[in-house]
Amino acid sequence: MLYYSINLDPFREPASRFATRSALGIDPGAFVIGHVGRFDVQKNHRFLLDVTRALVNVRPDIVLLLVGDGPLRAEIQGGVKARGLERHVVFAGVRGDVPAILTGALDAMVFPSLHEGLPVVGLETQAAGVPLIMSDTISAEVIASPRLVKTMSLSQAPLEWAEAIVEHHARVRRTPGPPLGGLENGPFDIACSLRRLEEIYETP
Repeated sequence: MLYYSINLDPFREPASRFATRSALGIDPGAFVIGHVGRFDVQKNHRFLLDVTRALVNVRPDIVLLLVGDGPLRAEIQGGVKARGLERHVVFAGVRGDVPAILTGALDAMVFPSLHEGLPVVGLETQAAGVPLIMSDTISAEVIASPRLVKTMSLSQAPLEWAEAIVEHHARVRRTPGPPLGGLENGPFDIACSLRRLEEIYETP
């Protein structure tokens, strides 16, 4: 069996925190949570905005970095204004430098999707060594590094999510793990998948 694997090379050298954040217009000292994905119903951006609103009371220096585009972008931009979050949300659009954003800009990734298969960005987040807080509706197959991942129910209040994000981030920082989130030489490492594929073709 072959797993859906990713190239770990872009995560071997972390991007500059100062340079990456400055290019995005984010204070280098801010507490930055991120989301990478299409602006669509399943991604649950509205709930993410509610979590961010709750986080303002827990971490006033919070910034939500949204990477992606989609049919609901204008609606979500309106939701930011309605919640008074203009100073706390950055719309980065579609990007080709997601690994640099993960390693250089984020303190945590938040994924409150209503449903998902195996989100590649979940694997990339772990490869970057970034804490991942995700809904329990997302396939547990994406959890390659349990130390980095915390699952939450969407029935839990935004404030509970906000507090869990801060606590999980602090816990991960206190307990450093292996480089590349422990994905290297595992089933999600594309180098391993390539070797496995070669074995399959070479087997008589």
